[in-house]
Amino acid sequence: MSKPGKVLAFALVIVVILAAMILVVNWRRTSQRDSRLAAVQAHRQDLNVILLSLDTTRADRLGCYGYEHAETPAIDEFAKGGVRFARAKTHVPITLPSHSTVFTGSTPVVHGAHHHSSILADEGNETAAEILRASGYTTAAFIAASVLDHSFGTDQGFEHYADDLGFEGSLGAARVERRADEVLLEARQWLDDKADGRFFAFIHLYDPHLPYRPPSPYDRRHRGRPYDGEIAYMDSEVGNFLEYLERSGLRENTLIVIFGDHGESLGEHGIEGHSAFVYETMTWIPLLMSCPGMLPAGKVVDDQVGLIDVLPTILDILGIDPPRSVQGVSLLPRTLGRERAPAPPAYIESYHLNDLFGWSPLLGVETERWKYIRAPSPELYDLRADPGELENLFAERPDVASELDGVLVGLLTWDENAPSRGESDELDAAMIEKLASLGYFGRASSSGPDAVRLEGDLVDPKDVWETYLLYQRAFVASSYSRNDELREALVELYERLPENGTVRLLLAKSYMAGGKPAEAMPILELDLETSPDDFFLNLSLGIVYGELGRYDEAERCLGKVLAVRPKDPKAMSTLGSVHLSRGNHDRARQLFQAVLALDDADIESRHVALINLGTIHYLVRETPREAIPYFEKALSIHPNSTDAHFYLAHIFSKDPGTFADALRHGRAFLALSTRADERRARIEYLVASLEHR
Repeated sequence: MSKPGKVLAFALVIVVILAAMILVVNWRRTSQRDSRLAAVQAHRQDLNVILLSLDTTRADRLGCYGYEHAETPAIDEFAKGGVRFARAKTHVPITLPSHSTVFTGSTPVVHGAHHHSSILADEGNETAAEILRASGYTTAAFIAASVLDHSFGTDQGFEHYADDLGFEGSLGAARVERRADEVLLEARQWLDDKADGRFFAFIHLYDPHLPYRPPSPYDRRHRGRPYDGEIAYMDSEVGNFLEYLERSGLRENTLIVIFGDHGESLGEHGIEGHSAFVYETMTWIPLLMSCPGMLPAGKVVDDQVGLIDVLPTILDILGIDPPRSVQGVSLLPRTLGRERAPAPPAYIESYHLNDLFGWSPLLGVETERWKYIRAPSPELYDLRADPGELENLFAERPDVASELDGVLVGLLTWDENAPSRGESDELDAAMIEKLASLGYFGRASSSGPDAVRLEGDLVDPKDVWETYLLYQRAFVASSYSRNDELREALVELYERLPENGTVRLLLAKSYMAGGKPAEAMPILELDLETSPDDFFLNLSLGIVYGELGRYDEAERCLGKVLAVRPKDPKAMSTLGSVHLSRGNHDRARQLFQAVLALDDADIESRHVALINLGTIHYLVRETPREAIPYFEKALSIHPNSTDAHFYLAHIFSKDPGTFADALRHGRAFLALSTRADERRARIEYLVASLEHR
């Protein structure tokens, strides 16, 4: 054989060997993937599911996502043992609609909840809890903040929904949030006590949300970076919970999904917080999954995915068919390396400023490279070259913008039978006040997304930037309970937007909260001229008139409220207080008892009713023994109730056999009460007298 012939033959041998090696490698990879899939299929019938929400958590503030200042060892270790999705996105940077997306596997366009005060409609939405409960799972949820209160419809399908946050302080204010340790302790107790069988537990943690006040020692470790400190604290509690699952033997047969509902802007683009815009700081979120022995460990999926994909992924792993309303796709094929197709575009939206001020909503589409935001002044960003979204390429790349706008139009088209937009007027007044105390102002407007999604001559938020910054200042001040600063910002907003009913109502309520009902009254009365039947205006004026002793007007306004919402506990308890002040004791008693008869009365209204019923028996009917159960019941739901301790100390001091009880309640009152008023002086005298007996 000639020399060239030998060279050719040798080359052919090498090619054959390489081809064989490639076939073997591919066979091994396919075999490994098939083995994992077989493991899933074999064990899916025994799996539990834990869905853990890290509210307001940016992906780039966790160590596993590359943050050098992170103190997140528990979550980082969890990522090493499971699957990390590097480019997960929320579709709306607001807690309620984002969780609604996770629960339903659909965007707000389909499930209908766009705003923090929307209602997740039962009709047309089948949630994760409903699906899993129908499949034999015991279902429970543990909630950290009022933003996911059951009144928003998020309790659909849960047999146990722990959202009673209790009270704080001594003045009877209902708590609006609680820390991770309390939430996870309640979850552990439920897991310890539940019956045998598969379970689905949803756990909501809220710590990184404004205000940033990390507990010790995380406040010192992250001085100057309090947001990081909140995440570090939350991570420590997540670590304790994961260790509990390991010790109890639950970890080995439980699918755990950890996700962020939205991010948080920390000054980028001049923005603090979230909700109002759809930049990456607010839409890029962590998404992690772990199921030992079933999902690969240390796997990183670089494809873009969305929160709509969480539910179909869980159902796929469990072998349950998803409902037709689910828009997302299972991520299991991508996790196991069986999916090579490009990731679909992600829909993004924020109606927040449209709801508050009537400005343009922000609707958009995001691909693995591009982000397009439809607004009066559209935006287009190349995320690969410009991850900080600093250079708007809309004018330079009209071809890309036009293509993505067409995609957006398609994503905004939904079935005629999809749920309509939930209205906040279905919420009771107490819940609206809780949202405001968390910094969530306003309520969903009456216009649905179909009215504004594609057309309309609306103001671009970017064109009224100074006004937006005033709103942001008010939001931050409200979050930190800086009431004077809040009122100053609202006064300036009122001067800029004198016709905006939301701003006027917020300003009036800030005067009311500051003990200045007389200043709130003319603002509310002005609005009432144009909206005489408005629920919140009449309720607010009813409260103001009652505090000013204008009882006829108070009754008229509250009567309008109850004509529309006859079982609103806040309106009922307020009207009861008006009748009590007027000496109409029987009518007051009827209203307070009606509040207690409501199954879903908020805890604050129940407390007010119990205290006033006890007062009627003690001071009006002069039957103190009949008052005791009311005051004791008030303490059972609000252990720091100074009113209950005050009256019980006096009642028990009348009988030598209950002097010890009187002393206990008197000392409790003094420990809780900080005001040097007549009531404190009376209890100090009573306690001193009892101590010298």
